[in-house]
Amino acid sequence: MRGTAGDPGSSTRIVERQDELRRIRAALGQALEGAGSVLVIEGPAGIGKSRLLAEACALAEADGLQVLRARGGVLERDLAYGAVRLLLERPLAALGDAEREDVLSGAAALAAPALAAAGAEHTASPDRGFAVDHGLFWCVANLAERRPLLLALDDAHWFDAPSLRFVHYLARRVADLPLAMILATRLPPFAVTFISAFLCLSLVERGALDEAEAIVAASGCGPQLPEVLHMNHVFWARGRLRAAQGRYDEALDDLLEFGRRSDRVELHNPAIPWRADAALVHARLGRRDAAEQLADEYHELARAWNTPRTIGIAARTRGVLAGGDGGLLLLREAVDAQAASPARLEYARSLLELGAGLRRAGQRSDAIEPLRCAADLARPAARRSWRHVPARSWASPRGGAPPRVLRRRCADAQRAARGADGG
Repeated sequence: MRGTAGDPGSSTRIVERQDELRRIRAALGQALEGAGSVLVIEGPAGIGKSRLLAEACALAEADGLQVLRARGGVLERDLAYGAVRLLLERPLAALGDAEREDVLSGAAALAAPALAAAGAEHTASPDRGFAVDHGLFWCVANLAERRPLLLALDDAHWFDAPSLRFVHYLARRVADLPLAMILATRLPPFAVTFISAFLCLSLVERGALDEAEAIVAASGCGPQLPEVLHMNHVFWARGRLRAAQGRYDEALDDLLEFGRRSDRVELHNPAIPWRADAALVHARLGRRDAAEQLADEYHELARAWNTPRTIGIAARTRGVLAGGDGGLLLLREAVDAQAASPARLEYARSLLELGAGLRRAGQRSDAIEPLRCAADLARPAARRSWRHVPARSWASPRGGAPPRVLRRRCADAQRAARGADGG
């Protein structure tokens, strides 16, 4: 970005923020028409949130809105309603006595404790606190009735708790007020890592392994990562990525690290199937006893959790490890369990494993239907992953069918089906 927040007609303007500016202009236009809206500018420090908010203020002033500003500060977080007073003290002080009395009349009079002198005690009960928020709402509504408003709230992550509560209270009620609220805040410390984990998982499913590698590299995943619940997921994501890359020792390290961190916070939810993933990686490394132990642990957790997705994953994992007729029975159990599940990609995986097992058992005609159904379910996004994983990475028949091999098997099954149909 370049330029300043001066005259909106100036030639030195923000660049590469056209979409954000379009949304800001739309919000200001809505306020002028009597409709409220809330915009959140969210991102890490230094990305230009304050600069964009300053541009919003300049645009609002040019359009004739009254701009009310407040900025949070790390040393003021213990000052109750400090941000609210920054927002409202000056515009209230600028009013004449009669006008101020009018703005603060009726329900708005309940705002008095929040607008008291700085340093006053605010030890009211929670119910009293909501009454104050209601009074502040009417104070803002009365100001907006006089002239449409822009509330520009910068560094909101440093706001004191009562002010944040009021912002939340107001944000839920702005629809019928002639005001725009634009709030700039940093992402919570864990958010980037948490989001990176699930973006990485999605990219692995799509076979975009280079993109997934770039995401996980920027996530901060490593021994230095704080043991915060929402940050831990990135180890599971990187474990799946490493398995897809054929880097099984590293995959196992990450999956077991996720398990260790989860155990510390007593997170035993099988919806995150790291045990099933680690069991298959153990199998790739020839560690059958360890693989079966984790698969059995996951099976018990899945039974207790009792959802089609987790029960199916447990049966599929045990079926892949068992092989033979017993493995086929378990794979059929997985398919039956997930048939009505909304987790369609997991259902597709189970169908693929069943088809692969049937082909290995020489039951090629029986393999056609599950492979064809799997291809239909997984198309188009998931099938991309089958093109990107080297077949040599899946050489063992007991670690799960290889994506590339499964894609070829689906194609073979479809050709065989066409032949059987006379096509």
